[in-house]
Amino acid sequence: MERARLSFVVFFLLYLVAKNHAADSTVEAYWKMKLGNTPMPKAIKANVQHGTKIINGSTVLQEAITVNIYKCGSTEERVINDDTITSLFFSEKDLSVGQNMNLHFPKSLGESAFVPRHVVESIPFSSGKLDQILALFGVKKESPAAGTIKETIERCQMNETMKNENYCATSLESMIDYVAANLGNKVTALSSVIPKDTSMQSYSVLEVKKLGDERSAISCHRSSYPYTVFICHKRPSTVPYMVSLVGKDGMMIEAAAVCHEDTSEWSPEFVAFQVLKVGPGSPVCHFIYQYNVLWVRGN
Repeated sequence: MERARLSFVVFFLLYLVAKNHAADSTVEAYWKMKLGNTPMPKAIKANVQHGTKIINGSTVLQEAITVNIYKCGSTEERVINDDTITSLFFSEKDLSVGQNMNLHFPKSLGESAFVPRHVVESIPFSSGKLDQILALFGVKKESPAAGTIKETIERCQMNETMKNENYCATSLESMIDYVAANLGNKVTALSSVIPKDTSMQSYSVLEVKKLGDERSAISCHRSSYPYTVFICHKRPSTVPYMVSLVGKDGMMIEAAAVCHEDTSEWSPEFVAFQVLKVGPGSPVCHFIYQYNVLWVRGN
């Protein structure tokens, strides 16, 4: 009875969010209150506007199952052979005008939406309540979508034990608070701008802009979930960049990127070390997917 009541309450709240678009004005007002006139990047704006995509978790996750940067500490063959992952790593010396790089920017994740914080706080989000969560979002227990939900929750719970360096943002308000607490209220939010889905091809570097200074960047990576969840991390000695690229087919891309100068505590198994043929302690750079967000201090 209690489970049925909770299910009804949650779906009624989600229905109101989708029908009235109240979430749009609420989160946008919170953004402006905390961050002033900081422009909202496409990676965030899209998840504010897609309010109708939060009801059927199974449908969303069928579109959204992906491998992201958080799964790269692995030697699994599926990761090593996935060029949407391996091609995004590069050395800092590659950031020079005229340099050619073979890259494959992956297809964007399926649509989902930010849910207001007061609604999110009423929805279960823990491994111990996985069966209840799957039932709430209409996801079968043995489906690939169920495995993706489980993995996202487990990564979020793991991040809770890693103090301030990692944070799981289950609402836009919570992500804003995390960024403001670490970088202040004068920040810039960036995401890569990729006009269309691409295949592996050669790109030439047209321009490189270093943004901010070391220790001034936070990366937030979107995870697959029925509503929008970002896993954010702040790493020491991280240098942010915006890189202008032109593909062999003429397509122009503005790509956000970071270079991690200190990788001494990273796992030797991390796939970037295999791609770049280096080991822990060596700088590692990577581009940011278009559905992720790079935050830097300053406007």
